[in-house]
Amino acid sequence: MHWRKGEYIDETGNKYGRLFVVEFSHMEPRTGGGGRSMWLIKCECGTEKVVPRSKFVYPHNRSKTVSCGCYKRDLIIERNIARSGTTRKNRDT
Repeated sequence: MHWRKGEYIDETGNKYGRLFVVEFSHMEPRTGGGGRSMWLIKCECGTEKVVPRSKFVYPHNRSKTVSCGCYKRDLIIERNIARSGTTRKNRDT
């Protein structure tokens, strides 16, 4: 759950990058009061994770989560294919 200026923001069903918000998970308490909302998300590749709302919602956040990690892996694979013209699987056979 997330509150902003007295209104509840339900992220369930929203999509951010490769992430689909499945449901609210729990509130994580912070020292000094308050807390942050933790959400269960599912990546396009099928991986599920629980992350804070701030990691996938705010565009100004440098550490914004766009996938479970598969996006970075896909970028590395694309870069290696572009450089070598082949993949590791193709070289081994």
